[in-house]
Amino acid sequence: MSEGANACVEQSEGAIQITSPLANPPIPPQDLSLNLDLYNYDTADAQACPYVLTSPRSLEACSRVGVKPVDLLHKTLAEFSDDIEPDKPLEEIVKLYDEYEQQRIILLQKCQAEREFLIWRSTSKRRSHSLSPCRRSRLQKQQKSKDPLSSKPTSQSLRLPTRRKSHDDILSASDGQGSQHSSRLQRSRSSSVKNLHRGGRPTSWSTPASPYYQGSRNLFVRITSPVVCAKLQTFPKAKMRLPPKDMKILEVILQKYEKMEEEEERKARAQRRWDREKELREKKKEEAEMERWKNFALKQKRSSSEEHLKSLSDKSTPTHFCSRYSAVEKENSERSSVFQKRHSFKVARNQTKSFDEQKNPKQSYSSERLSRYEAEQKLKAIQIKQDSEEFKEKLKQVKMNQQELDKAMESWQQQVLKKKDHKKNMQKIEAEDYAKLQEMMAKLRSKDERCKAFKDEKNSSMEQSRQLALAASDLRDLIRQRLDKDSFVRRSQQAALESRLLNIEPRISRSGKKDSPAKEKD
Repeated sequence: MSEGANACVEQSEGAIQITSPLANPPIPPQDLSLNLDLYNYDTADAQACPYVLTSPRSLEACSRVGVKPVDLLHKTLAEFSDDIEPDKPLEEIVKLYDEYEQQRIILLQKCQAEREFLIWRSTSKRRSHSLSPCRRSRLQKQQKSKDPLSSKPTSQSLRLPTRRKSHDDILSASDGQGSQHSSRLQRSRSSSVKNLHRGGRPTSWSTPASPYYQGSRNLFVRITSPVVCAKLQTFPKAKMRLPPKDMKILEVILQKYEKMEEEEERKARAQRRWDREKELREKKKEEAEMERWKNFALKQKRSSSEEHLKSLSDKSTPTHFCSRYSAVEKENSERSSVFQKRHSFKVARNQTKSFDEQKNPKQSYSSERLSRYEAEQKLKAIQIKQDSEEFKEKLKQVKMNQQELDKAMESWQQQVLKKKDHKKNMQKIEAEDYAKLQEMMAKLRSKDERCKAFKDEKNSSMEQSRQLALAASDLRDLIRQRLDKDSFVRRSQQAALESRLLNIEPRISRSGKKDSPAKEKD
């Protein structure tokens, strides 16, 4: 009775802690019974699970391939672009996203193939262990009927000391695949020993370096290594002895494989440790975010309470106080009446319970258990409702965040497209400006060429005139040199005389004209 009451009190305290705003937020209900493997880890039911994979074979396959289960999750283009530098253009981001998806699919296929191999190996081991002794004897008879050499007794084919029965029983309890291997070994041994009895010897045994040389009487050595014996137990009826060189080689190979297995186990442990640290980091981040949200909610509550107090201080008038006092008195009277009724009802119920317990304690115990169970169910229902409401709120927030991210992605894409269009337009304008400049340069070049041609023509004409002047002066000089100086002087004197005479005749004519009018007057 006391333990049940304590459980009820603890559950009620847990419910009160959940309803309080300062308590830790409830984790949404998760279906831990899901077996998430490499084929259903990305379904809608698996999104509520905190782990990517829960199947042990899938986890072992991922560890063998060397892949983290988180790397197999599908990412959207927006999530992928968040992990990349924002300066890269959209085309490069899309190319990188396609390469990432191809690599993810290849890794997933490798992990699936490794998982299928692990399943096949485990099923083969189960089949071998599940075979009954009658079934094994039938299989052995069938193998002997198929192989006439192996049907002969081993005492005639091999003159070797037999092993103990306990070891034979251990070897006969292994799988069916090892029986085939042992039958092949028995065939090879029987054929080799027949050749020895006939006097012949295989060519590979005729070399002195071989352990099966004539000089070596100990053809076979018993297997004494515990590691090799443990490994040979997987091959049933493998009653064989190996040379010491082969034994050493086998031991070295087994040690190598054991080291490889130890390294793989160490890697798997390191991977698990890294995953745990990552989970702890994520939990710490979530706790920090929840504390931040709590502080924000507390600030909002404080601000709302301060506003409420301000409004109350504004309403602090005598009439308001009177009305408020009357309302409070009414509420207190109603509460006291309800409390008295409940108290009287509880007292009556306790009296009836004590009377019933005295009569039949079994029924009282069962009624207490039922009431406790009902209270627990009610608390669970309340907790589930609260969890579902909080989970819905979180989903709404996630959807809102996703919508905001989509909007930001669309705006970013539009900006990128605008930048591309602007670049194209700028390139067109630059090309047009360059063409115009080229045309202007061509026109200026043609003008320069014309000016140069005009200058050349002018210079050539001036040179020709100069040459003509020089030629005329040369001709004058030649004429002067050829003519005599006396003749020239005489001619010049004659010309002067003629000019004088010509000047005198007009003077005489003028004087005669003046004398004639004077005579007429007389």
